[in-house]
Amino acid sequence: MTKKRIEGDMSCDAGILVLPECLDQSYESHMPCFPLTVRLPRFDPDVHHHNLIAPHSDFRAERDESDAAEALYAGDSAWGSMQEWSDPDPSEDWNTAVLPPKYFVVEQLRFITEGAAGDDDEFQHTRDHVVAHRASWWSLLADWIGVVSMQDLIELGRQRRQSFSRTTMWITEPQEGQEGQEPGFSWVQMPELRPYVGNPLTKGQLERCMSLAGEARRPPDAWLMLRDARSLLNSGEYRRAVLDAGTAAELALTARLDAYLAANSSPEMAEALMDKYKMLGPLTELAKKLNVAALPKQFRPQVIEPRNKAVHGGREMTKDVAEKAVAITSELLQAIHPLSDFGFPTV
Repeated sequence: MTKKRIEGDMSCDAGILVLPECLDQSYESHMPCFPLTVRLPRFDPDVHHHNLIAPHSDFRAERDESDAAEALYAGDSAWGSMQEWSDPDPSEDWNTAVLPPKYFVVEQLRFITEGAAGDDDEFQHTRDHVVAHRASWWSLLADWIGVVSMQDLIELGRQRRQSFSRTTMWITEPQEGQEGQEPGFSWVQMPELRPYVGNPLTKGQLERCMSLAGEARRPPDAWLMLRDARSLLNSGEYRRAVLDAGTAAELALTARLDAYLAANSSPEMAEALMDKYKMLGPLTELAKKLNVAALPKQFRPQVIEPRNKAVHGGREMTKDVAEKAVAITSELLQAIHPLSDFGFPTV
């Protein structure tokens, strides 16, 4: 079986926000059975003033150059684009100052792997395996990105990004007085149904997300539930956001108490206590009695009480209530499951 270097491009679904330092860099990860090097696109203002272009590849240089030239004409890019400019130096003239890019959205990644490709059948087999593993790898990567940066890559709820957000329009016949010229062409960025949220990834954060995805490690369930709560908050599903925030808190407290009781009591006593203190309110009281978790000051009025009203009363929640429930739960999780435990650098 002959293994060969294989390159490819994959979409980032809704796109990921990154700082400029992340661009044109390689990141190491792994799919089952396949080593994986992921390279982000690059930014070259001499090619396009806000679009990203493909990272350099000896095998695709001519094609990538052609794609970049077409993107310059169309105003579009499959790789991503600048999302915000930084403020200019205060000493510079606003009229002539060059605004440096602040962060970008990356919509496509280039990957390098190796696999059996001695003939067409072997290459087809390798391709099928890469395609099959791509979904699970991306899901893990997106989980970590959503947890560490609060970017909404899952988009729960009714509103979704991208639907009709990019629209190309053209005039099929030359305008009056422009006979003999090419028909008019325009690319329009329509308002997003659901804007990008969260913090752009630093290079260190992205490196760690890639590494954890390559190790097939998932974030704790409590963090994933809190990510879901944020996504629901973004779409205006405030009641559901409060419910998921409460569930995230319950999962975190249960995991913390389970670990404490396993180390400090008999299995029979641990089981009896956890059977008695099952709901979020009782779990909170048990955590206080055993002094096993630092609970935020406003935890009861801003997480427990809204959650109980949402569960038992079926009441709708306001945006303010949902935002506070998500924020306080995040504070709890940072105390119980700090992301530094998973190797993320402190920003």
